Amino acid sequence: MTSSENDMYQFLLNDILLLEYSGLWATEEYSKNDAYHIYSIFVLIFLIFLDVLCMVLRLQNVSVDLETSSPYFTILAIKLMGCVKLIMFKKNKGLVCAVIKSLNSNSFRGKTKRERKMTETSFYSHKIAFRTFFTGCYISCSLFVILPLLMAEGKILPFDAWYPYSYEYTPWYIITYVHQVLATFIMTNCHIGIDTFSAGLMTAVSCQCEILVDRMMSLDEKTTDFDGFFRRNAQHHGEILILAKRLNKLFSFYAFAQMSLCVLLFCTAMFRLSVVEPGGPEFFTVLLFISAISVQLFLYCWFGNEVTVQSSKLHLAAFHCDWIGSPISFQKKLIFFMRKSIEPIKIYALHFFPLSIMSFSMIMKHSWSYFAVLQQMHNRESMCTLTVTMFLMSPILLNQRKMPFEQWYPYSYESSPWFEITYLHQIIGTFLNSCTNVGVDTFSVGLMVVLGSQCELLEDKFLNFHELVEKNNLPIEGASGDENLNYDEIFCKLVQHHQQILLFSKRLNKMFNYYTFIQIALCILLFCTAMYRLSIVNFDNFDFLPILAFIGTISVQLFLYCWFGNEVNHKSSKLHLAAYKSDWVGSPISFQKKLCVFMRRTKEPIQIYALSFFPLNTVTFTSVMRSSWSIFLLLRQVNE
Repeated sequence: MTSSENDMYQFLLNDILLLEYSGLWATEEYSKNDAYHIYSIFVLIFLIFLDVLCMVLRLQNVSVDLETSSPYFTILAIKLMGCVKLIMFKKNKGLVCAVIKSLNSNSFRGKTKRERKMTETSFYSHKIAFRTFFTGCYISCSLFVILPLLMAEGKILPFDAWYPYSYEYTPWYIITYVHQVLATFIMTNCHIGIDTFSAGLMTAVSCQCEILVDRMMSLDEKTTDFDGFFRRNAQHHGEILILAKRLNKLFSFYAFAQMSLCVLLFCTAMFRLSVVEPGGPEFFTVLLFISAISVQLFLYCWFGNEVTVQSSKLHLAAFHCDWIGSPISFQKKLIFFMRKSIEPIKIYALHFFPLSIMSFSMIMKHSWSYFAVLQQMHNRESMCTLTVTMFLMSPILLNQRKMPFEQWYPYSYESSPWFEITYLHQIIGTFLNSCTNVGVDTFSVGLMVVLGSQCELLEDKFLNFHELVEKNNLPIEGASGDENLNYDEIFCKLVQHHQQILLFSKRLNKMFNYYTFIQIALCILLFCTAMYRLSIVNFDNFDFLPILAFIGTISVQLFLYCWFGNEVNHKSSKLHLAAYKSDWVGSPISFQKKLCVFMRRTKEPIQIYALSFFPLNTVTFTSVMRSSWSIFLLLRQVNE
């Protein structure tokens, strides 16, 4: 892929150059160059992963005081997130290349001077965002690596890390210092390159929506080929939807991880800002760091919001085009297009959180609230144990001669062998009970996975309806008479599949109806009591660890039902879109009418319920966790 052949390559050139310097992107010039592959391995393993490994090994000697350890955990979180992003980028490299290739197809290329000007204008904001983010990140990194040399007494490194040698003596100190500096700047390039590249792809989607709006508005009295006009724009819109789907698949996970990390970093950085000396060098360094992570989050939310804004104009453009006097068949197709495009395109994080300005404002608001809570907790004497509960995951060795669980027995178990027999009985009973819970819950989840996969299969059949017709040797255009019966035969099979899916979902609802509701209610009770127990337990002897593990287990147990129930809802909601995206243009009118009925029927997605009232989805999960926290606070206040 060369820049001379690829306009999109030129617009994303700065992002790709950073990825190239970081060893993540081999252009056509370096793809067959062994020296670049050796450089890539050296950068990723010797610089990035080795640097992160040394920081992780430092965990065993980190202070539990949040005020002194917050810089360490902040930098470690950034570098771990960078590793996750570069691994995900390497894993999805094929998908990234497919997206770049599709952006340079004929439908996406600017065909007029006006369209090329619109593309340049759209990417100008991306260029400004790149320069702002690049400048802020590099200034912050430069201050982080230079301040130890200017302010510290003695030989200390920019970041706390463990090394299997003493670095206080020359030349080991210089070598280690240079290694940390190089690793930090390479990691910064990874963050900037991946984030701005993602923002650039979202800019491309919003730009294509803007171009499609302009093409729809170009309909005038001089237009004669209405079917060709509609077919070209409908095909363009379909390709935009496919591109948006690929971006959602590409960004979904690490956009959510990035948003979560930004909340954590904003809180810890604000906390650090509240404890350092105002006006000092560290104060301005942390201030620049807060600005950089704010811009980093803003990149995703702003350009994701642009996709939604530009795509929301499509149905208005179809309405405002000069359709008066056009053929009735074209007007009907235009109504169909308007109905489909009324729902704007959204880029999601983890298929749940839309990337928008509203999400950005909510995240910043919640981050400030978490910072206020963190600062308030810091004033208590027990704050030093909070970090331990988050990072210490070692097993508890009990020296007391007592049972795991308090029970009554018709004998004294304090002496051998009754103590060992009773202990073994409790352990076996507990594990069997756990196996029952795990088996029932995962079996229920497995059935929901089957239901979701069937929805995906039906969606694929509609998307490949053209291939099904060709396989049966049925002509697409000019169908009449017995050919309509052949279309009806294929359509009936798909409708029967959908009916079987609905019947299966009805049986699942009947199966899950009661015990999922009991499971939700029990999780609220267990979460409240466990949190209350965690608030009064003694942290000095690590009695809190089994309670912490128990809270995580019941949270995952509830999350299983809600997540996979949400997946059923999400996948079934795509069926009416798949019917629209099928190649229905030129098919028999009777088939198109039946397709409209099917789309109307599948517009309401399949939902799995608890007690026929509470839907199993991620919204329910967040509501349950929020309600559990409120009940826990009430319970604690009543006890006090």
